[in-house]
Amino acid sequence: MDVEPLRKLGLTEGEIKIYIALTKLGETTSGPIVDESGVSVSKVYAILERLAKKGLVSHIVKRKTKYFKPADPNRLLIYLQEKESELKLQEENLKKLIPVLQLEQNS
Repeated sequence: MDVEPLRKLGLTEGEIKIYIALTKLGETTSGPIVDESGVSVSKVYAILERLAKKGLVSHIVKRKTKYFKPADPNRLLIYLQEKESELKLQEENLKKLIPVLQLEQNS
């Protein structure tokens, strides 16, 4: 599978491995995620947390055990649109800052 689009989206190698593992496994605990992804146990929870913040993974608790599941792959497009919106906002802020910097440079 070509994961380059996921890299270009800004996902780390670990995030890509875990997201793909989850899409294969479906709802599962961390053990099978570690086995399928090859990511070390010590890093899995931190990566799952980052993916959750991006809206790409969620979890539920059943009988005191956390189960993780991937968001629908269409969520990747929504994440991209969110990043585009953030970039447009950054561009607007830079456009406002440039004249101020130019004045500083000329003084």
